Amino acid sequence: MQLKAAEVNTKGEEFQVESVRPLFPGPSVAAAGQLFDVTPDGKRFLLALPPSVGSPPLTLLLNWTEELKKK
Repeated sequence: MQLKAAEVNTKGEEFQVESVRPLFPGPSVAAAGQLFDVTPDGKRFLLALPPSVGSPPLTLLLNWTEELKKK
């Protein structure tokens, strides 16, 4: 899916799309659970994407200063 920007014109009850331009690739429509939204000022997109497949696990080391003192 590609996110696009469009200029629109409203004349009375008519709605016309004047020009459309691509912005950037967006979340895949086929992938369930992916959401996006536009910030109220219209300047940013917020994308909720699943984590990358194969990303390394997070290792949290507690009391690392004690381990350092032992050396």
